[in-house]
Amino acid sequence: MRFRFIVHDDVKRLAYEARTNILMLMLAFAYIVVYSVQVIPDRVNTDITAALETVNLFIWAVFILDLAIRLYFAERKLHFLATHPVDVVAVLVPALRPIRALRVFTASRGLMNSSKYVANTGIAVLMGAVVLIYIGALAILDVERHAAGSMITDFGDAIWWAIVTVTTVGYGDITPVTTDGRFVAGGLMIVGISVLGAVSATVAGWLVAGTEDQDDRNRQATKAEMQELRDHLEEAHAKLDIALAALGQARPAADEAPEPSSTEDSPGASPA
Repeated sequence: MRFRFIVHDDVKRLAYEARTNILMLMLAFAYIVVYSVQVIPDRVNTDITAALETVNLFIWAVFILDLAIRLYFAERKLHFLATHPVDVVAVLVPALRPIRALRVFTASRGLMNSSKYVANTGIAVLMGAVVLIYIGALAILDVERHAAGSMITDFGDAIWWAIVTVTTVGYGDITPVTTDGRFVAGGLMIVGISVLGAVSATVAGWLVAGTEDQDDRNRQATKAEMQELRDHLEEAHAKLDIALAALGQARPAADEAPEPSSTEDSPGASPA
């Protein structure tokens, strides 16, 4: 009986998430845009800053409401909170603005499980890697730009650092100098390993799929050639049957024709 209630509530929560996934994804991308305008320019007009903070607070409030509704529908609430750490931290710790930008991944998870909205998982993985690098660049620029001795003072440096960190290359030419920056770097490294593995698997899948497609095309071409050869053989067999039939009709006519007299055919024969 209890199992029935759990399934019912899970169905309600999943149905709610299915209805709101697109809205949450749009809000997450809107937050990334707002966060970008707040971070990338070195100085932002006061009025624009106030407007951006208002939008920021609105999106944060929607995230809180969304998490509360999903938690209400969840039968195992502690399990739900433990399995959705990004959503929880994004709404409970307002100071961690970069974490809130990661809401784009949790909002898109439902869409990635639905073939109605995502036609190619590989493209989704690559887009996720690009978004992760962009968010990492925003986060490191936000905490490092005005720090003493910082090596990351503009968005170009931040993007370069994020790419090097996500791909785990680690040139070391640009490193964070603040504690917050090191936390951002650690998180990006951990997530970057997973993303790099997913991208590598995606590329390998594309290569295998391309080889399989070529094999399929070769098999189809071979099948078509064999069918064409079979048609030619059947046509030749039909012509041979016609020729044999004609030859069979001509042979009896030749057998019935009278043979010429030996007297008439002998040269030099004289009458008696």
